[in-house]
Amino acid sequence: MKMMINFFLSLILILMCSCSHWALKDNLTLRNIEGKAFGSTWELKYSDGASRENLKTDIEDFLRDFDQEFSTYRQDSIISQFNQLPPQERLKVSSRFIKLLKMAQEFHLQTQGAFDPSMGETIRLWGFGGGQSGSIPSEKDLKLAQSHSGMKAIQWDESSHEVWKTHSLILDVNAFAPGFAADLLAQDLEHRGIKNFVLNVGGEILFRGKKQGHESWVAGIETPDEEKENDVFLAFKISNLALATSGNYRQFRIDQGLKKSHIISPFNHRPLQGEIISASVIAPTAAQADAWSTALMVLGEKGIPLAEILGLKVILIKKTSSGQYKKLKAPSFEKYLKINKLTP
Repeated sequence: MKMMINFFLSLILILMCSCSHWALKDNLTLRNIEGKAFGSTWELKYSDGASRENLKTDIEDFLRDFDQEFSTYRQDSIISQFNQLPPQERLKVSSRFIKLLKMAQEFHLQTQGAFDPSMGETIRLWGFGGGQSGSIPSEKDLKLAQSHSGMKAIQWDESSHEVWKTHSLILDVNAFAPGFAADLLAQDLEHRGIKNFVLNVGGEILFRGKKQGHESWVAGIETPDEEKENDVFLAFKISNLALATSGNYRQFRIDQGLKKSHIISPFNHRPLQGEIISASVIAPTAAQADAWSTALMVLGEKGIPLAEILGLKVILIKKTSSGQYKKLKAPSFEKYLKINKLTP
C-alpha cells in the first residue's frame, strides 16, 4: 500500500477541532474512531446520531484480513505467495484479489504505462518496498529487473479463481491498495446506514455526505515542503468524492550522495528527477485517486489531458528554479475550485 512504500500523502483534513466527539447542528454528533493498519493509521469521522456497536472491531478485522491478502511485507500473504510462484503455476485466490488485478490493469492502460505495479523487483532494488537501502543498482541489475516486469505477464481465470504469471515478477500493489481498502470499507459503512463520514485509510481519503446539515466537508492540500509540515497550500470543500496526493518532497533516501525519490518511473526504472513535486487527484473512488496521483508524478503535465478524459480533477505543484511553487491545474479542477475553494 502507498504508505508502506513511503508514499507520503500530503493531505490534511481541516475539521476545525481535534476532539473525539463534536457537537453539531440538528442534534448530530461527529464521532471519531481510529487505529493502526498497513504500517500506518486509519481514521473514521462520521456525523450520525446513534452509536455503532462493534464498528471499530469490524473495521480492524477487515483491515487485518485485507493486509493478509495484499501486504508484500508479509511472507505469508496471498500476494507474497503469488510473487513466489514459478511462471505458469496457478494459485487459488479470492474474487477480491482478481478485482484488484483487473483495476491494476485498467489503471495501467489508462495511464499509458505510467502506473505499473508489476515492477516490484525494481522498487526493491532502489531500497524501497522492503528492499535494502544504501546502494545504487547496477545497469545490469536494472535491466534484469526490467525484464522481470510487465502487466501482460499477470493472468487470471475468474471462473476458477486462479491467477498466474507468464514470467517471474514481483507484484507490488502498495500504490493503490489502501484506496481500494477505503472504497470497500465505505461500501460497508453505507450498508450500515452511515451516510455522512470521512474515511482515511493510510492517507487515502473518502468523503461522503455532509459534515453537518448542509455543510460540506473541508480538505486541504499540504504545502509540498519538508520543512513546512501541516502548512495548508490549498483548501476546498468536498463531498462524495475521494482525494489522494503523491509527492516526492518528504519521502526519499540519500545513498552515495544521490537523492532517491521513492517514486520509480516505469519508463526508465529510475527514481523521478522531474520538477513536479506533488500531484493531487479528486476522483469518484479512492483507488482511482490513489493510482492516478502516483501516475501523474511520472507523467507530469502531459498526464493532465489523460486524466481530464476520465473526468478526474487534477492539480500538480511544480517547484521552480527560484524556489517558488507553481500550480498546474486541469480545467476541471479550476472549475471545481471556483465553486469550492476556501481561504485557509
